[in-house]
Amino acid sequence: MDNQPKRHPDDEKNQPAVVLVHGIWMTGFEMGPLAWRLRAANFICHRFPYSSLRQSPTNNADALADFVGRLPNPVVHLLGHSLGGLVIELMLCRHLLSAPGRVLALGTPFAGSYIAHNLARRPWSRALLGAAAPLLLTNIPRWRHQRPLGIIAGDQGVGLGVFFPRLPKPHDGTVALAETVIRGAAARFTVHHAHLPMLFSREVATLTCAFFQTGAFITTRQIGRQEAVKPAPQAAARQPRAHAEINLHFEGSRHPHDQARGG
Repeated sequence: MDNQPKRHPDDEKNQPAVVLVHGIWMTGFEMGPLAWRLRAANFICHRFPYSSLRQSPTNNADALADFVGRLPNPVVHLLGHSLGGLVIELMLCRHLLSAPGRVLALGTPFAGSYIAHNLARRPWSRALLGAAAPLLLTNIPRWRHQRPLGIIAGDQGVGLGVFFPRLPKPHDGTVALAETVIRGAAARFTVHHAHLPMLFSREVATLTCAFFQTGAFITTRQIGRQEAVKPAPQAAARQPRAHAEINLHFEGSRHPHDQARGG
């Protein structure tokens, strides 16, 4: 798997870049329509390929940092779908990036995934999570990074959720709205789309461009000049951790929703 950014003409090096990080079981090709719309808004797009099932979260996070570090663009935004948002967060825990930028998470379960917790309870279904299990089972209560975080979550409950009737509602068919909540986020927006289809939504693309350009979810198409990237409010200025504090012992763990219900 080639983790080298694609080369672009010299006149594009001064434009802002977006690195797109896919979710579990995906390849990155499903993010093509969103990348196409971002390119139309003058962003230089790079899809970061990685193995969500075979490579450890730390290996993927380190590879992502190396990938981003090779980009010549003065501003590099990071976009993660589902698990991809968790890989980005882990990368920021471990590395300091030289280029400024914002982070946008689409349907990312920062509070841990109810579906992943259920799959992890049985050996035969735990294998479906692969090496990504620790990330999907970890609750990240607060965003502590200098890069501002935006969150787009869906509430059209069509997807894996039909096999998990206790998945907290509302949800996007895979991730509950409550699971996407993290303190310290700069902006948040809920769309009426399911987990994977949100990647093909024109509305989501418009919101994505707005957040990367201005730091806010502006619903009008009349978006002005690019605003300078400022640190996230109350972000902790700190050195990256040598090892992220991820709970690798997930056997018997329970999702907060189950703990609250005593299930």
